[in-house]
Amino acid sequence: MRSLGVAGMIVTATSALVSLTVLPLLLKKAKPEKESVAWVKWAATIVKHRFPECHG
Repeated sequence: MRSLGVAGMIVTATSALVSLTVLPLLLKKAKPEKESVAWVKWAATIVKHRFPECHG
């Protein structure tokens, strides 16, 4: 059972390390130079309806 716990810790640590290092690089590379109208509308919609599941 100990090896299962160690494996879980390794997977979690690796996942955190990758998400903190590789993901920002990928997002920076994927970022458009200019903000498109579609992205602005999408962001406005998300902000307007932030947590619809919380309003019951």
